[in-house]
Amino acid sequence: MAFTSSATNKNNIFHIGPKGPGANLLVVVKETLLFNLLQQAMLRVPVVPVEEFSPLTTPKTTGDAGESFSSICINVRRVINSAWRVDENLLWKRINGNPAKIISCSIQNVSLVDKFIPLNHNEQAIAIAIYHYTVEIKYIDSSGQLYITSIDSGTRYQRVVFPSFTGQLQINLENNCIFSKFYPLSMASYPLSMTNKLDLATDFSPPQPTRVWLKSSVVK
Repeated sequence: MAFTSSATNKNNIFHIGPKGPGANLLVVVKETLLFNLLQQAMLRVPVVPVEEFSPLTTPKTTGDAGESFSSICINVRRVINSAWRVDENLLWKRINGNPAKIISCSIQNVSLVDKFIPLNHNEQAIAIAIYHYTVEIKYIDSSGQLYITSIDSGTRYQRVVFPSFTGQLQINLENNCIFSKFYPLSMASYPLSMTNKLDLATDFSPPQPTRVWLKSSVVK
């Protein structure tokens, strides 16, 4: 059966001409997580009197120069173990209209849940970070009109295995927009993993699609 047969082309969808206004927005967010295991401790420190303040009446220690000092105990937390995790989150969104220039990229509504789970077979423990955020983009179109759009990060995970489950887990999360740019709609056909091969620091222009005009007719 010929390619131009109506039966052959019945379920085919052809795009004739341009798709219309719009662009693809690519945002790359760098995620940096610091996992700390902390331990409570009491620290005794000397207190040196200052002339403007009332002198301490109960000296407990003596300085090298014969001056009377007192000491106090403060509750501190010391780091007994730590680990870093760095990742990049590549986010796409189709923008309608005629976007022209990105004004700002910021991270909003950050949420973080941490879990510290001892492993049964040994003394190790696994620390898990579950986090989520929203990327807010401000941009203008070709007429100078300001717009605001947002992209959801999705649920993100990172984990670290510590050699001991002793201590209190603390996770610090820092997110930064390191790249944002508009691309032609043809970029939507690229797998997300392909962006790892792009040089995001340069002006990348993806290949433009070839437009063809098709005419269907019945072959008898």
